[in-house]
Amino acid sequence: MITPIRSALVLFAVPGLRAAVVPRDCATIPSSADPATLAAVYNVVLTRNVSDRVLLATFETAWIESHVNALDCGDQDSVGVFQQRPSQGWGTVAQCIDVQYSTTSFLNGAIAADRKYPRYTPGQIAQSVQYSEFPDRYDQAEGIAKGLIAKAQRQAGMPSASSTKAASSTSSIPTFTIPATPSTTTTSSAPAAPTLAPGTLDSTCGALYEAASGDSCASIGRAFDASLAQLLFWNPSLNLNKSLNAACSNIVAGKSYCATSIGS
Repeated sequence: MITPIRSALVLFAVPGLRAAVVPRDCATIPSSADPATLAAVYNVVLTRNVSDRVLLATFETAWIESHVNALDCGDQDSVGVFQQRPSQGWGTVAQCIDVQYSTTSFLNGAIAADRKYPRYTPGQIAQSVQYSEFPDRYDQAEGIAKGLIAKAQRQAGMPSASSTKAASSTSSIPTFTIPATPSTTTTSSAPAAPTLAPGTLDSTCGALYEAASGDSCASIGRAFDASLAQLLFWNPSLNLNKSLNAACSNIVAGKSYCATSIGS
């Protein structure tokens, strides 16, 4: 059985009612990160034991959206570090401005995206939560984000990423090592490379799924919100057998199939 991973962030709406949008445009935003806000965001991240990609995505987003400041203004009705919109179900204005609440909300979506899309860059993870009109700008802030992380670690009295190897192994506070470029492998032992089915997309695939006995196009499609046409396009070796109620008759257990494309 395939268990689809979905975002933990749920947007609530009252039937028949539309939340009022109250413009809260900023005249300007600070040119640098607020130390208290930087520390607060980092403290929340520490409690979630996130991956390096989510860590970078968090600080890329915080910088691009607010320069890491708990703003009470923004585009349309956006507020807070992550410029979340109360009218879109992110919470009340006060909640979206609250650093702990807003960071937790962002991480809920980012952690889910990290698990579902193992080939996403940190910026793509950020975009999957933010739905920005400028999706490329998060990855462009990678260098700044790494600097912010190092600064937050120094504020917390922790070794920065460059000196993590020298940190005491008995420390009760976790530290994060940031790779020079986004990587899908761990720093300990790299996982075995997936065995792709013939013709399956690789470089443009957002998530590979290793098939198990009994899988079908229908079950994989339901798990990853993919249509049968998409699965057949991403995996040319699959055959659609209409007599088997849209089940793929030649899925091979142990082979990896593309289940979603980058950006979908």
